[in-house]
Amino acid sequence: MNLQQRINKLPQLSSSFSFGKDIDNIHSFIFNETSKDKIEDLLRKWVSGNQPCVFGKLASKKIKGLDFHLSIVN
Repeated sequence: MNLQQRINKLPQLSSSFSFGKDIDNIHSFIFNETSKDKIEDLLRKWVSGNQPCVFGKLASKKIKGLDFHLSIVN
């Protein structure tokens, strides 16, 4: 089974389902963006202000030797 088939088998939420306003806002940008670099920039900015974990906030800004890596599938 390839990745697309696995994704298609996942439970689907209705388009009106909300994870919260902050997540809905970032989704509206990243799901309409095609540049992987721009998606990473947008996600890092979102994480730096919305991630409850201090380490996540620092990593989003590449501070104190912390970082995270993204795999963007589009």
